[in-house]
Amino acid sequence: MKKLGLSVVSLITAGSIYYLTLGSAQITQKIKAEVNQEIQQLQNVGFKVDKTEEQPTKERFLISIDNPQKIHQYLLTQGEDISIQDLQELQGMRIKMDLSYLPSAKDAVAIDLYLDALPKSLMQGVDQNDSSLKAINEMIKAGDIMAHVNINKLLLGFDGYIKDINQTFPQTPKSHLLLNGFTFEGELQDREIKAFQQHLKGFAYEIQDALNVLLSNMQSHIEQANNTSHINYTIEALKISVQGASPFDLLLQNIQGESKDTLHGELLDNISHARIDALRIKEPHQESILEGIEIDSSTKNLDQMAFKTLQSYNQEGAKGQKNLIDALPTLKKLTQAGLKIDVSKLAIKKLKIEGESIDGFEIKGALNLDPNFNWTGVEQDPMRLMALPHIQANVSLSNQLFNRMAQTPQAMMLMLLAQPVDKNGSKIYDIEFTKGHINLNGRPFM
Repeated sequence: MKKLGLSVVSLITAGSIYYLTLGSAQITQKIKAEVNQEIQQLQNVGFKVDKTEEQPTKERFLISIDNPQKIHQYLLTQGEDISIQDLQELQGMRIKMDLSYLPSAKDAVAIDLYLDALPKSLMQGVDQNDSSLKAINEMIKAGDIMAHVNINKLLLGFDGYIKDINQTFPQTPKSHLLLNGFTFEGELQDREIKAFQQHLKGFAYEIQDALNVLLSNMQSHIEQANNTSHINYTIEALKISVQGASPFDLLLQNIQGESKDTLHGELLDNISHARIDALRIKEPHQESILEGIEIDSSTKNLDQMAFKTLQSYNQEGAKGQKNLIDALPTLKKLTQAGLKIDVSKLAIKKLKIEGESIDGFEIKGALNLDPNFNWTGVEQDPMRLMALPHIQANVSLSNQLFNRMAQTPQAMMLMLLAQPVDKNGSKIYDIEFTKGHINLNGRPFM
């Protein structure tokens, strides 16, 4: 539904250009004509759109999924790959869209999007007298599930919000949902969104005596230009608490990250960085703290369609519906694109375990798939695929961490087979996997 809102918004801007030269009534008619043209286009690509109300400065539409196959093809042309199965799951869901033209001195149009009906898939097997279902339907009836967007008259930007939610669901066990302070704004250029920012003050979801999720102060900024998108985000805190037979608390503090995606035809390049100041894990008899977590990585020549298809094979394979041979054409396409993955840094600066503070570790690694791999005979002997990847990794452990790990049986067995290299006060393992063989610190391993 995001694409629907954005496409309508984009076409509204075209009609609004005439505002400075024509009267407001004429402008309203022009914008409405543009909107209705876009509505017709949405109907052509598989949405069902019914106009249920029309006034001089207002219109109301009900929008639902009519043809998932056609919508899937349309979204692919818009750069969105939502599966047909996901669209089918959304059938029956209906969105009410209220448009107000020239609603204020600042804005050319205002859009209110309401959830008007739930997907049929969510209703299957659910008792119509279920207390939670009744609560959700009451929220829908009251218009509590709503997003609001304003488009300014200069046609250069928009802003809006998602309505706050504070709802208790009375089923057993009782649960509670809180959404607070979700606002957004952005810049428009040539009918396209150039930049987008959002801020969420707080989110909480609680299942009584079972689960508690809290998120505070999330901000993100997205910029798009040509075939490149750049994302920055911060989260002040994310806490997950699980109660029951095996209770634990997980707390992530000060999460920061950025990512840059560049498309070259069907191939994607990505550069990303993420940092977490602290990750705390609390169990009944132990608390562990990881400080200074950093991850730097890059991906080159990722065939997105082949990768998503391969993921679907993995899911179907887990169900026994597909096997490795079925996935070979997709894996071949992914390989011949020249896929390269590099993790230049995966590090934890400090660890605090059972009250002891010790230095951490750093890992570097790279994965290349051989684009010149000979696929002949792979169907008869799938083990030949072991020669496809080339993996290199460098693991640097602090002496403190190494000595602590050495007390475990698994690490003791590894050290009997291969000793690390001492370098700059750290224990080093250089690992290489090539042609189906493992080398550890320059020597064959097993």
